[in-house]
Amino acid sequence: MVVHNIKIQDTFFKAKRNGLKLWEIRKNDRNYKVGDLVHYTKIDGSDFARSGKDNLYKITYILTPENFEGLPSGYCIFSEAKILWLNRGNIWKKNYLIK
Repeated sequence: MVVHNIKIQDTFFKAKRNGLKLWEIRKNDRNYKVGDLVHYTKIDGSDFARSGKDNLYKITYILTPENFEGLPSGYCIFSEAKILWLNRGNIWKKNYLIK
């Protein structure tokens, strides 16, 4: 299992936090795998300053060009489940997703 640290813009961060966007399309330069964790840090504005708000997700399914026709080479789409809410040092866990 690997933890991938990714910056995410406010619009997408809010959609994830509200449970509306539980997938991600990314360049697969990190070799994402099912079971890996993705740590999203919200960034503010064009200067990409960190906001102090973070979320941690577990990758539950991956589509690649090998198993999904039409996906560009070098990209993947993965679904994920939220497992931690992090905000200014406070942590709330959904333990049933952490092994």
